[in-house]
Amino acid sequence: VRDTAAYEEIAPEGKMLEGGVAYVLLPAHSAVKVSDSLYIHTVLDFLQEHLDAAGFVIDLQKNSGGNMHPMIAAVSPLLPEGVILKFKTRRKTASVTLQSVLRTAGVAASPDRKAPVSAPVAILTDDWTVSSGEATLLCFRGLENVRVFGKPTAGYASANVPTPLADGWKLLVTIACDVARTGEVFCDDPIDPDVPTETPLEDALAWIRSWSH
Repeated sequence: VRDTAAYEEIAPEGKMLEGGVAYVLLPAHSAVKVSDSLYIHTVLDFLQEHLDAAGFVIDLQKNSGGNMHPMIAAVSPLLPEGVILKFKTRRKTASVTLQSVLRTAGVAASPDRKAPVSAPVAILTDDWTVSSGEATLLCFRGLENVRVFGKPTAGYASANVPTPLADGWKLLVTIACDVARTGEVFCDDPIDPDVPTETPLEDALAWIRSWSH
């Protein structure tokens, strides 16, 4: 695969939309142009300031992968503690907890951390949601207040060992498949959205507005 995370890396974004909805953009991340700290805290600090939002939108469209730990740490206020994902190899299954992700990302767990929000969380995906973008998506799978809008993901929900090649491509060797909290195993199959749509943001906002009605 082409190392798209390195070539297309942009900064994440957090902003309030009409109706009191908090929107965050989580792009690909490889720490080439955007540091881990900037990536994480641009979104993390924004979310911590708006935990009382009417709803949340996490935009994973065009997230072509990279390092999953900053991505998950950035949206950690919206996730419950404990096991959020598992990696299954031929011989064993390893659990990933929210606490371990925060430690790896260098983020101190807040001593006054509140329970995860109960407001609706809409996640936007497309066929460029790849690898670590898919892992981030799966951390939310099975949560009652979450719905996914858009297109099926690329189908690389796995742990891979990358080997850089001289021409800008990477050779990826898959060593494990992703397992959601639901027990579903994903590896080389696209992850379907709950709501297939060509207008994911508009449909997500409509769903959030209907949440309290």
